[in-house]
Amino acid sequence: MLKQILESQTRSEKHIGYELTNLHTKVDGSYNDLNNKFIQLSSHFKALENQFASMPSTSKSSMGSLPGKSEQNPKEYCNVILSTTTEIELSDHEKEKRSD
Repeated sequence: MLKQILESQTRSEKHIGYELTNLHTKVDGSYNDLNNKFIQLSSHFKALENQFASMPSTSKSSMGSLPGKSEQNPKEYCNVILSTTTEIELSDHEKEKRSD
């Protein structure tokens, strides 16, 4: 009986050893894959840094401004009045325009 228990423990130890070896191999493979991806990402990042560094540093727009064409001093604007009655009241701006 004791002999059977010892044989069973020996088989279990061998099986556990085999499983640990497989697990270790899988972890090593995953580590190597991750390390390779990190190296690729690092090289892409360095390439982007080089591209950014080679861009001209003088720009027409100042820091904090948005790109695009915007008017410096827009002078025209529109007032809209919606009325449900038949009489329409002019805004102060329209009154000034008509009196000119």
